[in-house]
Amino acid sequence: MKNPPIGVVVILGLCLVSSCKKAEDKPAPPPPEAPKADPVVAVPKPPVAPPATGNCAAGTTLTALDSAKDISKAGPFDLLSFTFAKAQWDADRSTLKVYVSNKDWSLERLNSLPSPVASNGEAYVVVAFSQDDKPALGSYPENPHDRTAKRYVSTSLIVNGESLGISLGASTAEIVELANGKVCGKFDLNGDISPNPGTTHIAGTFVAELAEK
Repeated sequence: MKNPPIGVVVILGLCLVSSCKKAEDKPAPPPPEAPKADPVVAVPKPPVAPPATGNCAAGTTLTALDSAKDISKAGPFDLLSFTFAKAQWDADRSTLKVYVSNKDWSLERLNSLPSPVASNGEAYVVVAFSQDDKPALGSYPENPHDRTAKRYVSTSLIVNGESLGISLGASTAEIVELANGKVCGKFDLNGDISPNPGTTHIAGTFVAELAEK
C-alpha cells in the first residue's frame, strides 16, 4: 500500500488539532439542577399554659413511701410511677380528698369497693384535708387524738390486698393553690400503723383537677 503524500498528512493533522481545540473551547454543560425541596410548612406551637398563681409543683410526685408494716409482698413500688392525682370534695365540702396513685384510675373507681388495686406494685395514697367549714389554702397539721382540731390532715395507704389506716404523728400538709378547677399542694406525713412498730413516712406533691360542686 502506498503512503499518502506528505502534504495530505499535514493537512489531516492540522484538521485534527483544530477539531480538538474547538472541542476544548466548548463550555462545559451546566450541572443538573438539584431537586427542589418540599416547601417548609410551619407547625403551629401548642398554646402555653398560663403560669400557676400559687407555688404549685411541676406535677404529681411521691418522694417517700416507707411503711412500718411490711408491704413488700404487694410491691415493689416504683416511686417515679406515682404521677397521677385526683381530687374531690365530700358531700358537705368539709373535707377535700386527694388521691395520689401510680395508675390513672377514675374517681369512681377510687371510691368504690373493692379497691381498684389488683396487681402487685400498684398503690395509691389518700390525703384528706378537713376543716370545720371548708378546706382552704394553708397548712394542715396532723389530727390530734382528741379530735378537737378545726383543721387537720389524715391519710391512708392502699396496696394490693390491704387498706392501711395511718395514725399520724408530727406531719405537715399544705394546699398551695385552690382555684379555677385546680388544686395543688404538698405533704410530708409520719405516723403509725398499729400494731406495727416503727414509723410510716409518705411524702410528695400533687396537682389535680377539682370539679366544683
